Amino acid sequence: MSERPLAEVALRDVLYVHWPIQPEKLRALVPDALSIDTHSGSAWISAVSVKLAEAKVRHVPRRPSAVSINLRTYVSHGEETGVYFLDLEIDDLISSWFGRLGFGMPYYHAEIERGYHDGAFTVESTRNRRGMTPARFSASVRPNTEDVSAIESGSLDEFLTERTNYFFEAGPRLRQTIEMLGTTTGVGSPDGSGSGMFAGAAEHDSWKITDAEGTVDAGTLFQAAEIPQPEGEPRFNYAREQFMRMARIRELSIPTQG
Repeated sequence: MSERPLAEVALRDVLYVHWPIQPEKLRALVPDALSIDTHSGSAWISAVSVKLAEAKVRHVPRRPSAVSINLRTYVSHGEETGVYFLDLEIDDLISSWFGRLGFGMPYYHAEIERGYHDGAFTVESTRNRRGMTPARFSASVRPNTEDVSAIESGSLDEFLTERTNYFFEAGPRLRQTIEMLGTTTGVGSPDGSGSGMFAGAAEHDSWKITDAEGTVDAGTLFQAAEIPQPEGEPRFNYAREQFMRMARIRELSIPTQG
């Protein structure tokens, strides 16, 4: 990262829940400019629950600590791989507002509780605010904290965790807002022309994760995000901590016509 990071964030108790899903079931939910990535023929959806601690955000005097759940799938834009967020739940109202206006992400304010109970790490999230579609997510896992290791190159774990970029679409009004806040840079012009496809980057060291056994109920969260229910069994991963450096959002170039 050549310039000063837009934000630096410490992540705590990162819980991954992954489901395989047929790529064609996601096509209508992902912008046409993005390709849906697959591993061994399957696309994947992940719910990632994390505590955002010790956040240092440029131009923001308060340093918010919040708990969030992001629902994402795995995509690419040309040669760049990344994730596409289908839904983001967060327990801090101001952060949800800033995430929507400053980063163009589909954030929703929710009540989220996390913690250890009888040796299991549990997550309970409820979105039930006026004017929003209700959504609930719950999970309980037992991480194998004695077997933490680096991720093997080419593995499914690498496919699901080692992503730096995230992509999203934005219209002219949102483009002008995020340019005013200084969270973006790129090829778009003030009159709203441009590709309308943006990318951000969350740079980090390689993840050190462990497998986990657990249960999950994400049905209403999938429904709220209008995602077909995955048919495969969930896969669980856990990481104690990670540190990320957020780059400014950039607008991607419009593909040239051959």
